[in-house]
Order: sequence, then C-alpha cells, then structure tokens
Amino acid sequence: MIESSCSKLETFMRFVIPGEPIPKARARTYPVVDKNKKVVYKRDGKPFVKTKTPERTKAYETYVAACARRAAYQRGLVRPISGPIVLGCQFYLSPTKKILERSSYKEDAILVADKPDLSNLYKSVEDAAEGILWQNDSLIVDYFSIDGKIGSKFYSSNPRVIIEIRCLDTAM
Repeated sequence: MIESSCSKLETFMRFVIPGEPIPKARARTYPVVDKNKKVVYKRDGKPFVKTKTPERTKAYETYVAACARRAAYQRGLVRPISGPIVLGCQFYLSPTKKILERSSYKEDAILVADKPDLSNLYKSVEDAAEGILWQNDSLIVDYFSIDGKIGSKFYSSNPRVIIEIRCLDTAM
C-alpha cells in the first residue's frame, strides 16, 4: 500500500480514461420561484438563487472519478496525495467531419486549435479526481506535456484522456 508518497519528480501514476473528453461547463444560476412562478426575495430585496451544474458535466465528472478510483486502487494509493504535484493530460477528441475530409489527416497527429478550451478539459479532470487522487486541486503546481508531445489536444478516432501525475517531494 502506498501512503500517497513518491520520490522527487518520478512518474507516480499514469492511466487512461476511455471515451470522449467533456469540458467543464459553467454552472447556471437561476432565481428561486414559488408555486405561482414568482421570484422569491430575501429580506434585503435580493432574489434567492440556486446554482445548477449541467448534467453532462456532472455525468462526465462521475465517470472520471470512477476511473480515478480504479487507478488509485490498482496503484495501491490509500489516501489522496497531500503534497505538490505536476499534472500531465493529453486529450484525444473525435475528429470533426471537416478534419476527416482532409487528405492529410493522420491518427493522433493533428493538434486541436478549436473548441473545447484546454483549460475547461483540465478542469473536468481536476475537479473529478479531487479527494481521490489529490486532496485538493490547489496542490497542482504545474502542467507538463506527456511523452514530449507539443500540445495536449489531438484528434483521434479513439477518444480518450491520458493522465500522468508526478510528485514534487517525498513529504506527502
């Protein structure tokens, strides 16, 4: 069993999340309404609001969390990492019709310079693995490219996310 420690800058864990990567969508805020569909207000005159995370985002984060739990179990990680880590992710997205029509399309070779935003893809992984692989996503101090590849978003007929975690110190 591993007590969430690893030596300086070694690859601590690497695993794959199969399936189409889903970016983190912004939560939507709505005013609370009563049974007559009138907005409910607080004493200070401001409306009560509720925030709702889109279902697609919730479902993907649940799936990523399950994959992270399995990877942690296979690695023998009994507690989330509690020290600084460096995170590497490669996101392989299904190619668009326009990309497939290009005669120069090569599997996993074209960088995605289009939506979704890379930061939102990372955020889905960071939030889903919080409390499983790391205590808090604030412990992520840097990002890196896996296998020396430039970039982190690629088109692929095999959509997936490759995740690699490296630890920065031995005092976890």
